[in-house]
Amino acid sequence: MDKFLNATRLLCAVLFLTLSAFNNAAYAGNIEEAQIIEQRVYNLNTVVNLKYTSKVADKINFYINEHRAISEVLLGRVTIYFPLFENVLREKGMPESLKYLPIIESGLRPDITSKAGAAGLWQFMKSTAKMFDLSINRTIDERRDPLKSTYAAADYLQHLFDIYQDWTLAIAAYNCGPGKVNYAIKKSGSTDYWELEKYLPKETRNYIPKFIAATYLMNYYHEHEIIPQEPNENLKNTATAKVFSKVNFNTLSDSFELDMNVIKMLNPAFLKNYIPESEDGRYTLTLPQNKLYDFLERHGSFEDLLYLSYSDKPDMSEQRLVELNSIPSLLENQNTGGNLNLERKLDIGNITPPVKRTRLGRGDTYQSVAYEKGLNLNHIIDLNKKYNKDKTLIRIK
Repeated sequence: MDKFLNATRLLCAVLFLTLSAFNNAAYAGNIEEAQIIEQRVYNLNTVVNLKYTSKVADKINFYINEHRAISEVLLGRVTIYFPLFENVLREKGMPESLKYLPIIESGLRPDITSKAGAAGLWQFMKSTAKMFDLSINRTIDERRDPLKSTYAAADYLQHLFDIYQDWTLAIAAYNCGPGKVNYAIKKSGSTDYWELEKYLPKETRNYIPKFIAATYLMNYYHEHEIIPQEPNENLKNTATAKVFSKVNFNTLSDSFELDMNVIKMLNPAFLKNYIPESEDGRYTLTLPQNKLYDFLERHGSFEDLLYLSYSDKPDMSEQRLVELNSIPSLLENQNTGGNLNLERKLDIGNITPPVKRTRLGRGDTYQSVAYEKGLNLNHIIDLNKKYNKDKTLIRIK
């Protein structure tokens, strides 16, 4: 019996030491991982005043461990909306890292409405939306329009930055309003976010840590082996055009063999499954690029084309297209062979730059050439309307 008891005690001691060693190793591993994450946070390229707090750590853990499936979906949606955000922010001369705000606002869903009544990617309340000329009625809610709401959000964020001259405070004010931020500044006697945060509403105290965590996810997801869940291809490479006549989504679906759900997801601002008539072309239609080109050939003009999304190539996310109605179809500018004139403008007095030629490959278009050569699609179109008699030949300055 004594031998049995001694053996049992020995076994328990071995198990205890083994478990202790395992726990210590796991603890050491957790500490090491936390230190790595902290260093990555401070390396982020962002406009907010970075600080690695327990709240920031918790929010990062939400994305990389607790809810990885949510992170996979978010990373997939990025390919739909980030090109648009980036282009608008560049156009406005604003920091591109502001594109991470809709992740924490709406989960990158333009159709979502909060319990408080905020709607769209940027979660505008009705009163704020109307300040920035977004229409809201029984038929239309432009807070849900990705392009228009992004312009409005950029204008609002710039307005808040003009007040505080600090992007961290501007982002906090975007969440709770400038009145509450002003109160926190007065109570704390500081304009440092981390000094005044305790005087902000609870939701806003979590808002900046969420923003930092979302920024972390978008920059380091691969380090945590999180794989983006790719969205429907029809939602990624899209085009947007002004429309003047009423457009019924059911008719559109039947005429162009396009899934009704895709049409509704690409045009979430229209609540009744149709786009109203408008003399000034205020309203826009977004479809997969090839479908929109077909639509414009039948019912509109390429002059009405506003936006092209290059979701898989974010650096070329949006092109403002002008004077396109002289081109029957962008798709017609495809060829099986021929020469392409590339004329680059040199800023050296009045010297006329030489014409550079390249051969068109099968299926090449104005778009593909602009992307491959890193040139402006608008200029290619304008230049070739002026000089080009042969639609297979394109000059580019």
